[in-house]
Amino acid sequence: MIFLIDHENVTSAGLDGVEDLTENDKVYIFYSDAQQTITFDAHRAIMQSKAQFTYFLVANGHANALDFQLTSFVGYLVGRSDDRKIYIISKDKGFTVIWKFWEAAAIDGLGIYCCPSISKALARAREIRADRIASDAEPRVGLDELGRLPSDKSAKRSAQSDKSAAAPVAAQPAAAPVEAPVTEPVSPEAAIPTAPAVSAEPVETAPVTEPAPVKEAPEKSSSKKAAPAKEHTPTERSIPYKALLKNIEDLLQGTIQTSGFDKVIEVLGEAKDKQSFYTGMTKVFGMEQGLAAYKILRPEYMGLKRQAEGL
Repeated sequence: MIFLIDHENVTSAGLDGVEDLTENDKVYIFYSDAQQTITFDAHRAIMQSKAQFTYFLVANGHANALDFQLTSFVGYLVGRSDDRKIYIISKDKGFTVIWKFWEAAAIDGLGIYCCPSISKALARAREIRADRIASDAEPRVGLDELGRLPSDKSAKRSAQSDKSAAAPVAAQPAAAPVEAPVTEPVSPEAAIPTAPAVSAEPVETAPVTEPAPVKEAPEKSSSKKAAPAKEHTPTERSIPYKALLKNIEDLLQGTIQTSGFDKVIEVLGEAKDKQSFYTGMTKVFGMEQGLAAYKILRPEYMGLKRQAEGL
């Protein structure tokens, strides 16, 4: 793991737990002329630690100078380092935007977190590992034949149908053979129907009278105009579209308005990957609402994307 220490903010307290690090861990301490001291306890803990240490005396003279330089180093590590778990050790809430940005980017294996000390970061790492193990142990819920997420009621019906299918079926008595009636053969001449004879005498026909014209009742003028009938596209009428729309409603109920579910399907259809899907969601619904909806849909992105491509 990688630890970036905002020493101006946390001072020696941020190094609590450094003695528990391993030789594979890396610690980068960012300090300035305004804060260069550490306690003897912190010094001894650094000497006993097996981790690798690097110190950066940052250029100061501007507001938040250390924060900007530490943030730029995060981007460098994301692009160059093989270690994908980065912990910023600081109490500065401004760093929250960094991990939110990279969380939304949804890069596989990358995790950026902000903690007040190394010991808190190690505790957070243990929680993440425990959550991942628990998530892997949970059974995956499949989609039904229409591509919908099964509800509790449908799951119960499925279980009942499985039980009924497994129950032995009582043998039915064999039905007695039915003898077909024997008919006499028919000659080919008799099988061909004969046309009725046509009389050569002319047939008198009744004279045809034209119907009397019907007066149309004058239309009553009304100030109110009839509302045009709502047109439905073929996609809206299709069963796969309705199934995808139902999935979106189940997942995003209360997150965005119902009228926006069709927009989510449009963004899904245009997205090439999770990054472009995130960009589309935040563009259509705004950063706060779009990000909240994206986080909910991200675990189900591949399944929803396949449904959208099948429309």
